[in-house]
Amino acid sequence: MNFVFVNHVHPETAHVSSMRMRLFADALTRRGHRVILLTEPRERSNAVATPAEAERSLMSHDWRAPFRLSCPRFSDWRDTAARSPNLPSLLRRVLIFGNMTLRGGTNDDWVQGARPYWPVIERAFRPDLVWGIFGDPSSLRAAQLLARHVGVPWVADFKDHFEFFVHPLARRIVASRYADAAGFSSNSRFYASVAARFFHMPHVVVYSGVAPAMIAASSGTVDAKVFRIMLVGALYDGDRLRQFFAALAAWLQTVDPADRDSIELTYAGSDRRIIEPALSAQPPPCRTRVLHQLPLDDLGRLCQSAALNAYIWCPRGFHHKLLELLACRRPVVSFPGELKESVELAAEFGGDLRVCESEAALQQTLASVWRKWRSGETSQTSAPINVQALTWDAMAAKLEAFLVEMSKFKPSQRSKT
Repeated sequence: MNFVFVNHVHPETAHVSSMRMRLFADALTRRGHRVILLTEPRERSNAVATPAEAERSLMSHDWRAPFRLSCPRFSDWRDTAARSPNLPSLLRRVLIFGNMTLRGGTNDDWVQGARPYWPVIERAFRPDLVWGIFGDPSSLRAAQLLARHVGVPWVADFKDHFEFFVHPLARRIVASRYADAAGFSSNSRFYASVAARFFHMPHVVVYSGVAPAMIAASSGTVDAKVFRIMLVGALYDGDRLRQFFAALAAWLQTVDPADRDSIELTYAGSDRRIIEPALSAQPPPCRTRVLHQLPLDDLGRLCQSAALNAYIWCPRGFHHKLLELLACRRPVVSFPGELKESVELAAEFGGDLRVCESEAALQQTLASVWRKWRSGETSQTSAPINVQALTWDAMAAKLEAFLVEMSKFKPSQRSKT
C-alpha cells in the first residue's frame, strides 16, 4: 500500500520526536509498502525541492526506502512569534492558545507551505492512507487536509500525552477539528486512554520499537571492574533527583570506603542543567560522570556494561525508555514509581524491573545488585528477554494491520469539521 506519514519534525532531527515516524516508515518499507515522510526541512537548512522537482523525484524513486519530502514554511508572524523564546511569557501563551483554537496548531505556517505539494503527491504517488503524528496538532492538520485533498482516510497517532500538550480550554475545540479521522494509534495504553476521552473512534496501541544498538547479546556481561549505575533520560525536576541522590548516598555509607572507588554514577541525557547543580549541592561519595545525550550505539554500550540502569519516573507520561533499558538485559530501576502498564510490560517481555517507591526501597535494591556484582554474577535479568518482540519490525506488524484496516474507511462516513 501507499502511505504518507506526516510529522513537522524532520526525520534526521536528533530528538525522540522524529524516531517513531522514521523507524516505522523503514519497517513498513521492509514489509513491502511505499511510504512518503512529509516533514519540514532539516534544522538550519533551506534545501527543499520545488513541487516540480519533488514530482520528478517521486516518479523515479527507489521504493526500497521511504521518500523524504521536506516542505518549506510560509512566513507568518503569528507562528514565528508563538515559537519565539524572546516573547513575554503571557503574550506567547495567548498566541499559542489562539493558534491552537483558530488554526489547529502552532505550526500552521508549515501546513500552508506543504499545500503546494499535495497535488504532486496525488498525481505521482496516489496514497491509500495518511498517518499524522501528534506532537503539535499542526501535524494532524496537515495529515487531515492532505487526506481530504486526495480523498482517502487518515489516522492520528498519539505518541504523546494529548492533555499535556493542549491547553484545557482548547482540548475540545482541537479534538472537534480532527473528529473525522478514521481511527487513532498510540504509543501506550496510558496515552490511548487520555486520547479516548476526546476522540471516539477505533484505536490501537502500538509501542515504539527498540533500536538494535540497545539490544544486548544474551551472552553479554557487565563491567567486572566498575559497578556502574547508569541514570538515563529526562529528570523533570530536582526534587525526585535529590531523593535519588539521598538514597544513593545512604547506601554508599554502608559500603566499605575501600570499595567505593569501584562505584560510578553515570548520567546520560539532556538535563545537565538539572543534574549538575544537584551534584554540586549533594555530591555522592563515589565517582560521577555527566554526559550529553549520546548516540544510541554509545548509550547501548554503556547501559549493557552497567550493573544497574535507572531513570526518574514522571507520572504524567509513559516512559518508553523502559523497553530500551530492558533490552540491555540489566536490572532496571524506576524511581519513585511506575505505571501498572509498564510493570505488566516488563513481566510480559521477561525484564527485571525494580520499581522503587521510596528511598529505603532504592537503598535495598542497590545493596542487592551490589552483592550480586561483588560475587561475580553478571547481573543478568532473572528471565530471558524476548528481544525479538521489542524490535521496530515486530511492532510494525500491528501498525500495518491497523493502517490497512483503516484504509477501508470511507471518509464520507464521518462528518468533516
